[in-house]
Amino acid sequence: MKLGSSDISAVKIGSTDVSKVYIGSTEVWSSFTGLLDTYTGAAAAYSLRQLKSGVTNAIEVRIDTTGQPTYDIGFVNGELDVTTLEGYCTGGLDAYVTTWYDQSGNGNDATQTSASAQPQIVSSGSVITENGKPAVQFDRSNDLLRSINTFAVGTSNRTYFHVLKANTSTDILYSYGDFSATGAYWSHASHSVVGVNGGNKFWANSPQTSQSLSVLQSLGTNVTDVDFYLNSNLQTSTSSASAVINTATTDLFIGNNTTTSYLNGVIQELVFYNSDQSSNRTGIETNINANYNMYWDGSQTSLLDTYSGSAAAYSLRALSSSYTGPLVEVRRASDNATQDIYAKYDGSLNVDALESFCSGTNGFVTKWYDQSGNGRDATQTTASDQPQIVSSGSVITENGKPAVQFDGSNTILETTTLINPTIANPFVVSKKNNDNKYALVFNQWEAGSTRRWYLGYIGSIFGSEPSDNGLEYVLRDSLGTSYSVKTNTEYLNQVLLSGVTDGSTMYLFANNNSIGNTTHNGITTSNQYLFLGGGKGNSDLYLNGKLQEAILYSSDQSSNRTGIETNINDFYSIY
Repeated sequence: MKLGSSDISAVKIGSTDVSKVYIGSTEVWSSFTGLLDTYTGAAAAYSLRQLKSGVTNAIEVRIDTTGQPTYDIGFVNGELDVTTLEGYCTGGLDAYVTTWYDQSGNGNDATQTSASAQPQIVSSGSVITENGKPAVQFDRSNDLLRSINTFAVGTSNRTYFHVLKANTSTDILYSYGDFSATGAYWSHASHSVVGVNGGNKFWANSPQTSQSLSVLQSLGTNVTDVDFYLNSNLQTSTSSASAVINTATTDLFIGNNTTTSYLNGVIQELVFYNSDQSSNRTGIETNINANYNMYWDGSQTSLLDTYSGSAAAYSLRALSSSYTGPLVEVRRASDNATQDIYAKYDGSLNVDALESFCSGTNGFVTKWYDQSGNGRDATQTTASDQPQIVSSGSVITENGKPAVQFDGSNTILETTTLINPTIANPFVVSKKNNDNKYALVFNQWEAGSTRRWYLGYIGSIFGSEPSDNGLEYVLRDSLGTSYSVKTNTEYLNQVLLSGVTDGSTMYLFANNNSIGNTTHNGITTSNQYLFLGGGKGNSDLYLNGKLQEAILYSSDQSSNRTGIETNINDFYSIY
């Protein structure tokens, strides 16, 4: 709405803000600003939230009761009007989507007149949800919604955004075109393949079997030109077959490939731009993710944002707004395929994605990514030496949080780059099983090389310790003299270990309790690799237990120790 030639940004009655203005029953102005108001030009857009000012309805639903009545369902404060929808289903009724309205303004509404083929939105009186947000559920039998001969694909440039979850890794998510005509058909499937009749492009290691935001971007004329982003990360294609893609006006099928392949899963949002949105992609993704809370995108903060400057940081949670990459790379035992596993919006490991990838099999960590920004990823290329994170399809946990399991024999992760900290201040969350071995959980302590420091457990295997499961923090100076703070008290539960030194005095803490301190003569200055899960070269120094977090600072963290420990304990609930 304009006043003269100027846009109106706010309306007040006295001192009260007005959110909408109507002429009769027609809304002519709204203070609401949606995704499509900011990023204009969509060819079609389907969502269960409001995407554009002035849009009044998200869906039309059929209530499965006497007379099969239908109702339009709109929005409240930009979200689907769940209260009204569930009110129509009082008494445990089901509801099905007959029309998913196109919010782009182009009239590409997707409909289904056959009751048996309508996807579901309410089950037994409650709206179907995924990650707390309403979702349209497709049954893989015959459910589909169709926009008939109105979806103008236009030029070969296109950028498509999807929020969905497939329960089966090969299901069709949507398609358009003539399935029988070479090059005139486009489909997108949950095992991350875009296909045209006569060609395709696969991203086999990026299935959409957990709720995710996927983006297909094509800036060329061939299917091989398509890029695929999963939760904002560009994926690596595993194979492709060349074919020219369709640019005609055609039908759009949601949940179906125009023939007999259907989706078993849910869709929450589909936005189609038949244009190059490269410059807008991250902005659109941020808008979508802020609503559905799917993945860690850097808008959140964590430990390393408050306590910066770490030399290396490994965790099964997100530690920094500056790092939005994967937490671990995992190999599944069934076929030795690998997949990166990322953090969810709340910073926790995406367990759904990991268990989907390792369904029915075991999973092993091939790479634990360094979140410090220094690129010191800890890796293991030998399969038999890789620690375990999934057992028979279920993520291994400790105290309800994911954990990496080391076998105490040969499993270990190590950096491929050298590090030479002048001060070693490590923090570790671990649990040791009851054995008589030392366990160098986090260290620079390789047999046959210059040994520098370690944080871990003591054992009586060498006959030098009275305890099998005490704790120890060790530094070695340039003359080969070792300095140690330790306790013979057994620690067999999950524990937060902190080794702190100011360069002359070293302190060991367990669960924020002081173990003791001693003076020392610094640590030897030589480049050395970092090791997780054991002192390399001596199997008697390997961890038989679990590791969840390991952070190294190469600066004195005495003044930050309690804050760092509080942050860690707030997440893991150790003590």
